[in-house]
Amino acid sequence: MDQAAAGNGVTSGPLKLTLTRRVPGLFDRKLHVTDGKGSLVFRTVSVRPAFNFRLRTALADASGNHLMRFRRKWMGSHHGWQVFRGESFDPNNLAFTVEPDKRFQINATMKLFLAANSTRQRCDYRVQGSFLTKSLKVYKGDSYQVVAQMVKEKPAFSIGGKGYTISVNQNEDLELILVFLAIRHEKFRVRRMNLYTMGIAHAVNAAAGLFF
Repeated sequence: MDQAAAGNGVTSGPLKLTLTRRVPGLFDRKLHVTDGKGSLVFRTVSVRPAFNFRLRTALADASGNHLMRFRRKWMGSHHGWQVFRGESFDPNNLAFTVEPDKRFQINATMKLFLAANSTRQRCDYRVQGSFLTKSLKVYKGDSYQVVAQMVKEKPAFSIGGKGYTISVNQNEDLELILVFLAIRHEKFRVRRMNLYTMGIAHAVNAAAGLFF
């Protein structure tokens, strides 16, 4: 049976939610999270225009209050994300950072480092899987202890968009898990957009070659 999250954002028991990509499309960024009754509990919203080069997004509750904000940023030789609690990007409110694994992998791993993890020798969480494989798992640190997972539902499950079932274990930070999954989705969306753009460029070049 589904359990509600505790007041501090920590799950008081095993929790099952549904994540939906609203108005599905190539450039879509909106995610809705609903409970077992279909009621909206969380959603992602753009803090800046969708086509701003520096992506800024917020995790909001059903009333529209921003619980966390995250933005994309260069971290070393890779793009990473900074996540802040509340309604600002104040460095004092930094909650954690997310970075892609530098090793080449088919199902790219992303690692989460809490702000208090100053050494960063080991990550605090990691997510592995792909929206293409219809499954994502969130692990505790570098272990194989699964704390949350997301599985794609059948196409008929959601009318408004593609639906995924999210299962979160007890005593886990629900907001952290949801933002982590949202960032993984964002990375997939940007990669898909880049591939789409490259495809158009190749098509234009091929067409141009027929006439010039």
